[in-house]
Amino acid sequence: MVQLNVIVGSLGLFVLGASAGPCRPTDATTTLVISETATTTTALTTATATETTALATTTSAAPEEPACSIESPQFGFSNEYEVYCDSFAGSTTPIGSIYFANTLVECLDHCDDSPGCVGVNYITTVDRPYCTIWSNAGSFGQQKGVVLAKRVV
Repeated sequence: MVQLNVIVGSLGLFVLGASAGPCRPTDATTTLVISETATTTTALTTATATETTALATTTSAAPEEPACSIESPQFGFSNEYEVYCDSFAGSTTPIGSIYFANTLVECLDHCDDSPGCVGVNYITTVDRPYCTIWSNAGSFGQQKGVVLAKRVV
């Protein structure tokens, strides 16, 4: 009886067209129902028992995070800036303290108004976005939610 269940299950997967595997995930839902019926007869009564097992599997691809939509170059009041999404300048020589801004352009305008400013780190991963402006950077790296803008000389 077990061999019959294996054959019926395999045939069911073939008929359903299941093509998912570890290398090919799919968004489809596949349901396999296996039934087994047993009948017992005695002189006085007939009893029938049915056992049903259902297996449902759903796989889907992980959603991608939205990409940075800020294009390069960008412009402040009087200068052009190269923009790098998900990047930051490290080991900087800051000018002043943090500057709260709703947009990258506000940070670029602030940099244009600050003597010696050559770049901006715009941090968007907080409730109230802000930027730091700097006159010198020692290193550059990658960090989600930070936009780096360097003045074009």
